[in-house]
Amino acid sequence: MPIPWEWQHKIDALVKPHGGRRWSETAKEAARQALAGRDNPVVLEAGCGTEGWIARMLREEGARMHVVGFDINPACLHNKDVDEVSVASIYEIPRESESVDLALSGYVLEHLEDPARALRELYRVLKPGGSLVFWTPNRLNPVMMLSAVTGTWFHVMLRKLVWGPEGADNAPTYYRSNTIGKIKRLAAQTGFECAYAGTFSSAYQYFRMCKPTYLAACILNKPAALWPLNLFRLTILGVLRRPLNDHRGVL
Repeated sequence: MPIPWEWQHKIDALVKPHGGRRWSETAKEAARQALAGRDNPVVLEAGCGTEGWIARMLREEGARMHVVGFDINPACLHNKDVDEVSVASIYEIPRESESVDLALSGYVLEHLEDPARALRELYRVLKPGGSLVFWTPNRLNPVMMLSAVTGTWFHVMLRKLVWGPEGADNAPTYYRSNTIGKIKRLAAQTGFECAYAGTFSSAYQYFRMCKPTYLAACILNKPAALWPLNLFRLTILGVLRRPLNDHRGVL
């Protein structure tokens, strides 16, 4: 059984494994900056799942925006954080070209067989000057190296140990865009400007099956903020921007 969330919070407060900042705080700040000065902005949750918590946090801070979302899993229809939601593929986003101010995408890139095609489609729906803020696992992290050479059955088993039965389901993973170098190359290939790409510590989340393993993982993550160990931290956060002077609509 995974440890209770209250115990995770206690251990986090004691060890502070995140170092200086959590990736979610940086993601929220990047999203806030992308929306600054935009009237009635449209935010797209690409692969929205059943919740959009970055958009929710922005709204809790007073952001006024219209949030639309899509996912290939029909469970997305129960997402209460979006104003409009549809079942759709990231390769065929049900939005008009140049209609989105900000796209958010969490833990989606690792599941894509053709990430370049997906980025081109996101580029199409973004307005010139619009941004894509995404977070995805780092293929160079030791936990992800293990994940890349094991089957989906292993991922489901591990997720069940860590997050319980409700978090056990996992789609196939390909990790075809999951290093900072690959992300920068894909950005250039698809017309984006790479405004930011960095790594954050969070690999210890995969060791929540009991208190000793979680505590040990948190402690071992402390030096991960130091170079060159930071190259192997679990989470990549990226911000890609469609150039302001680009009005092509479709690549």
